Amino acid sequence: MKKKTSILSTAFCILLMFTLTGVIQAQTIELKKLALDNRDHKLQLHFGFSPQEFDEFQELLEDGVPLKLICKASLLRMVSFWPDKLVSQKEASFELKADTLSQEYILTDLKGKQSMQNKELQSLLQSNLGELAVTLGDWESLVQGQEYVLELEIRLTRDDFPAWLRTAMFFWSGHVLKNKKYKMKFTY
Repeated sequence: MKKKTSILSTAFCILLMFTLTGVIQAQTIELKKLALDNRDHKLQLHFGFSPQEFDEFQELLEDGVPLKLICKASLLRMVSFWPDKLVSQKEASFELKADTLSQEYILTDLKGKQSMQNKELQSLLQSNLGELAVTLGDWESLVQGQEYVLELEIRLTRDDFPAWLRTAMFFWSGHVLKNKKYKMKFTY
């Protein structure tokens, strides 16, 4: 009897994990634009995005789950027969959480320590993440005639997911979205 109960409880736990993972992985993100330009002799990457499933994000936030958004931009010089050479790499990270007392959503820029608040999640995300800029260094660092690859990786994870649990449950990543990676090749 004990063996049958433990098998049933194990099967139920596995089924529950696969169900939760499927709900979380269904969320998507849309990249609005991806442009590289020269502003004041600085190489700047401009991009914007918005999540497609606001209801699911809202549900997670209202359950008290803080989310962390990480945008990592890398500029690589293409090299034949060798790995591409890293020219520059920058990261922008944000924390998103709900304040149940004031019934507002709070988006905090973790680099600049600026906080933005709004009662509507959709308008908060669209107004603050719709257009972002990351400085990747000096424009003079580019060599004319060379081929480059610009990579932008976007991750949205649960900020309350402890490292020990991530190690113990290696099959469940804790990501709210699957990592999105965008690449753009160009010749300067």
